[in-house]
Amino acid sequence: MKYKEGTLSAKIAKNVYAAPIIITLSGAIISMTPNWSPLYGMITGIILIISMICFIIGWIFKLHLMIRWHAISMMFTFHTLSLACLLQFWRVFGETFWLFTFLMTIYVVYFWVTYKYRHIVAKGIYSVNVRKTLFGKIYWRLSFIYLLLAGTFT
Repeated sequence: MKYKEGTLSAKIAKNVYAAPIIITLSGAIISMTPNWSPLYGMITGIILIISMICFIIGWIFKLHLMIRWHAISMMFTFHTLSLACLLQFWRVFGETFWLFTFLMTIYVVYFWVTYKYRHIVAKGIYSVNVRKTLFGKIYWRLSFIYLLLAGTFT
């Protein structure tokens, strides 16, 4: 399925090319927090180069018009961002092994659940009444709790 070129959906789909900015910012923060690490800087650079190559290929061949490519590229961006946030949390709290194991377990479960139930997630995110679906209700409540906890501990 494709977006028709020139429509509002196609113009909005071009926003996918701004996604490497999110990866760059999160990677820069993880490399600098709590102190500079060349290893994390290189890892961020490699991920950024790979994502830039994918997005440049997408720009040349106008892949943003394909809904599947758009969804996969955004999924890659958000999974990379969530991994970067977990690694930043791990670095700030002393880089202990047990915390790394705990956070990676959460990440693997998150990755598996979003892959296994991808149709439910997509329907919940892209439906007109997001907050009326079961996924939408859970998603908005968990987001609110997360923001509340993040504000409490900062």
